[in-house]
Amino acid sequence: MDMQPNLQFIIHNPYSKPIIKNVEMSSSNEFIFSGVELSEYSRVEVKLQTPLSLDAVLRIESCETEELLELKSNSGKITIMHGNSQQMLVPGEYPFEVIVGKEKYQGYYVIKSNHFSDQPLINLRKYLEKLLRGLSSELIKHHLGVSQPSTGTNYTLMNLLQFIDKHKNQIQNSIQLISRDPITDLISQHSLRNYSRKPDSKSFRWQARKSALNNTHSFEKPLHYEKHTLLTTYNIENQWISYIISYFIRCLFQLEKSFRENVQSIENQIIEKRKSIEDTEISLGKIKQNSIGYREQGKRLNQIVYRLNKRIEELEKEKEEHNKYVQLVKRISNLFNEIKKMEWLNGVPTRKPKMSTNRLLKDYRYRNLYNLYRDLSQLEISKPHFNQEAMRHRKTWQLFEYYNLGLLIDILRDNNYEWISGWLADKENPFEHIGTLPGGTVLIFKKPDSDHYIEVAYDQELESTLFDKSYSRYFNYEGRRPDIRMTIYRQDGSLYGKNSGLVIESKCRHHRYLINNDIDPDVKIQLGAFKNLNYYNSKERGVETPIKQVIVLYPKQKGIAAEEHDSVYGEGIIYLQIEPVDPESEETPFGYESFKKWIEEFLSPVLESEEIVK
Repeated sequence: MDMQPNLQFIIHNPYSKPIIKNVEMSSSNEFIFSGVELSEYSRVEVKLQTPLSLDAVLRIESCETEELLELKSNSGKITIMHGNSQQMLVPGEYPFEVIVGKEKYQGYYVIKSNHFSDQPLINLRKYLEKLLRGLSSELIKHHLGVSQPSTGTNYTLMNLLQFIDKHKNQIQNSIQLISRDPITDLISQHSLRNYSRKPDSKSFRWQARKSALNNTHSFEKPLHYEKHTLLTTYNIENQWISYIISYFIRCLFQLEKSFRENVQSIENQIIEKRKSIEDTEISLGKIKQNSIGYREQGKRLNQIVYRLNKRIEELEKEKEEHNKYVQLVKRISNLFNEIKKMEWLNGVPTRKPKMSTNRLLKDYRYRNLYNLYRDLSQLEISKPHFNQEAMRHRKTWQLFEYYNLGLLIDILRDNNYEWISGWLADKENPFEHIGTLPGGTVLIFKKPDSDHYIEVAYDQELESTLFDKSYSRYFNYEGRRPDIRMTIYRQDGSLYGKNSGLVIESKCRHHRYLINNDIDPDVKIQLGAFKNLNYYNSKERGVETPIKQVIVLYPKQKGIAAEEHDSVYGEGIIYLQIEPVDPESEETPFGYESFKKWIEEFLSPVLESEEIVK
């Protein structure tokens, strides 16, 4: 009888029966290819079967959590991929293991991209990992003006939380073991006692000078001031424990503060959206049913209310997630505050000792806690956090958007712009290193002593109507949101010129669904709307269309021109192919030079003015 467990992948495709694939595994401590290849948009279940006399456990990744799922044999099926959903596994190789008693079977399966070949997709992931690790560290150092970030800087707070949460049980167990028998020292000190054993010269001096003041009642036993030996926890080893616990508490306090600030920011956004709904409904009530075009006006205003309500739902969910983190931080903080109150730590200083001792390092209880602290502090000093696992849960098109934004950042930095704020450059944002880029993120770039600055907005929601005309901004009656919107502003906040805006769209599509002379693809309507995006100028009380150009970036495809102009808009809409390369190589990404050329063409008015000044 074959004793090896049977692992099956059940692949569900639309309009067809599920495909069942039996998996190949190795028991030689080597991850072999299982023979299973999946599309990134597949819905997939797994099932583990063994002979009834055997118990086996499958450990495998899923789209639902960053933790490994565990499935016991003969216990049914679990879903590891939900298809085209909010959470997906990014294409790549994913290992799994099946444990049967002392035996371990291993293998990996492959998720294929619908838009990229294998190597460019790997290069795409590598680039983003490098971007988040390298730029974040560099920007934080730049903000702080130091060669290494100082202790407690906010940019690693999420990493600190993950580390402390992961090891909190280990920390608690070490503290409990120490509390039962902490390291103590024998010390001798003079104190008052009602008996005498071994008086010394100091005892006789006290007897002569202060005895009469303390021995006032004849019916009480006389007091003696003599040296006695006692145990104390006041030593370097326990001072380290006191300092480490205080260090954890300080980190958690900063994190809770950052989360509460984010919750308040979200609440303010919700209030603004609800006010916009009220204003829109007032406008809706003022429409006369017999007026010309009232149906179209009413339809448009109802769509605005619908979009605002959907956005409020998204914000409420985001607020709920942030509040969950607040509660998690509070629970962990309470744990450490209770430890801080333990009797054996009373009076032990919380300042950091100058060095560790051999006695600390030889005691495994103290050493465990000290090593955790050292790992955490080293993590904080030298390793800005990038959650690679979180990046795995991004769709390919989402990674492509991040990648193109990274290329744009590189181009601006090549042109001597400094990244001042937004996303990785924000010191107060605790979510900047968890492998995501929130919609609505605004990045600001400046040059020293320049007359302008550049705003780069990622997936920013635009207002649909102009209720408040006291300030300038973009708006769009149809509620469209460009992937990336780039604008040049003067220092006073006004547009730099008539063509100060640029839209960059990322499209994971085949060429024929972007550019087709026979039909107009649906994307053409969207791109045309972006080209004619409206901007309200509050100073001149007028509406402008400052978008000079729309640049469409899409994956490289064989037999297709790397750069094409639109048949109707000409250079107003440019289609560029992009393919990532290994960021560790000296090679330039395919399409980067063309992209850079058009960005610098857009920046030419300010670049030329700077040359004239020089």
